[in-house]
Amino acid sequence: MIHPCLLATSVYLSKACACGSYFTPGEEPSNAMHEQLVKLKSKVDHRKAYNADGVIRFNSFLDFEILLLETSDHFKNTDERKISFDNNKGLYALLAMIKTVADKFDFASADLFKKLKLYFVQASDEYISLWSIQYASNGAYVFNRERKITITEERADVKETLNGLIDFFNLVKVSYLLVNYNSKY
Repeated sequence: MIHPCLLATSVYLSKACACGSYFTPGEEPSNAMHEQLVKLKSKVDHRKAYNADGVIRFNSFLDFEILLLETSDHFKNTDERKISFDNNKGLYALLAMIKTVADKFDFASADLFKKLKLYFVQASDEYISLWSIQYASNGAYVFNRERKITITEERADVKETLNGLIDFFNLVKVSYLLVNYNSKY
């Protein structure tokens, strides 16, 4: 259910901003995490690399990752350790993503950088949460849960679930920095 929604989101973004966004499902290595490890001169072991359960990237903008998907196992899995672990993985991946953007646009102003927002979708238990990260100031970042929806298997609630999914994925917006990159540079 999530993969078709993310595919539709990437198609919409691609048409709306001519950024060539695309969605890659399933155990996709994070380019940002790899790039940051290389910058630290850390040994990069591909067997231990961070793999997201799906990624939306901007093909036209240096293949930047703008959204990650982490699914905490099967539907209605209530293992709090797995859910927390995946949430932390998502946070660290978002930090690597935002650092990668900052490295590429190192002459951008802090005010412009504050407009950048990257996303992490986490599916766990019977919920889908949309998390974002955004630069605040003085090296501080805000990790925020934008929305949380409940997914149900009840046929009577299908319409409500679908409307919730549509509203949920409409929240995934492209930040000012990346949308306007093409027109300013």
